[in-house]
Amino acid sequence: MPAPPATTPPDEFVATVEREKIPALISALAMRLLVEPVSPPTNTNGVDRMLTAAEAAIMLRRKIPWIYRNKNKLPFVKLGERGLIISERRLREWIDQRQRR
Repeated sequence: MPAPPATTPPDEFVATVEREKIPALISALAMRLLVEPVSPPTNTNGVDRMLTAAEAAIMLRRKIPWIYRNKNKLPFVKLGERGLIISERRLREWIDQRQRR
């Protein structure tokens, strides 16, 4: 499998992968996500951004259903007309408090 040059867009690189090597590539990418979880970008403009349950789950390293099951216990989650409202600022504060214990 060729290593992609730094400037190659991912979709162009994927087109170069041999069909029989795709499962190995998928496994390698999944392992990378487990080792290096992706987190939403840090909010630097001072405005409290509202997160989706999926974004909050990534930050907490939990599954989305866990967020819904525990919504009443999590101080940064509110129920809105269209679903959950999750405050990024309050979530980060909650994580910081728990890490200090």
